[in-house]
Amino acid sequence: MEDNSPSKELIKNEDTLRQFITPELTPSFIESISTVTSMEVCIDSVCYLTMSRDMHVVEWNHINLQGSNQQKQVPSQILDQAYHVLDHLPKSSIVLMENRITRKITPLYLQYIFFIGRLQMALQTLINEDLRTSGQHKVFHIKDSFLIKTFDLRVGSERVSGQNIMRDVQNDQSSQNVSVASKFWHRYNRLESDILRERYASCFLLSLAFCQNIFLNKPVGKQINSLREIENRQLSDLAEST
Repeated sequence: MEDNSPSKELIKNEDTLRQFITPELTPSFIESISTVTSMEVCIDSVCYLTMSRDMHVVEWNHINLQGSNQQKQVPSQILDQAYHVLDHLPKSSIVLMENRITRKITPLYLQYIFFIGRLQMALQTLINEDLRTSGQHKVFHIKDSFLIKTFDLRVGSERVSGQNIMRDVQNDQSSQNVSVASKFWHRYNRLESDILRERYASCFLLSLAFCQNIFLNKPVGKQINSLREIENRQLSDLAEST
């Protein structure tokens, strides 16, 4: 007799994500997840999106970092920044950070990378504060290839913007099964900085892709199919009308 228990299904879902995520996700931890927060640490702010297990957006915002010349801050100041971020970050079962590979290496950019890396480490330590007693990580790192493959965000060798995906989600064209309150779309659409909007989009898509893969059993690389089908139908309809 076939075993269709939730734990078996969760194991199947976890296998599709295993190559992209560290540390390893266990079936028991997956079953305990109620909310997922994707976080992007930047030189001037921390963007985040918290999504519930049933793919309802709980919060979508950013936290401005304190002071200026962050890249020159000493460890004690970086720790203060981490506490500041943690005070404003929603509580969540799991926190996702995307690991990106950069080719832009200059002395100034290295300073930015070092600051961001140290702040990420401080945040990870604080969020995983009970790791020694529980043995369970709450912060997980995901390769950027996960999001690129899931939403087809590559042209040639370059990663492209995810904002076109966001437009389709907002216009309800992509059938992504995600619920987003109008106040969050209003906040996103009013962002004046294209860079900040891209950070918001990355957090949204990372939480969305994780939840779809883990909880809806959608294999990596399949989420974009519905978008392509819609675009192809629209192009076909346009060709027939001309």
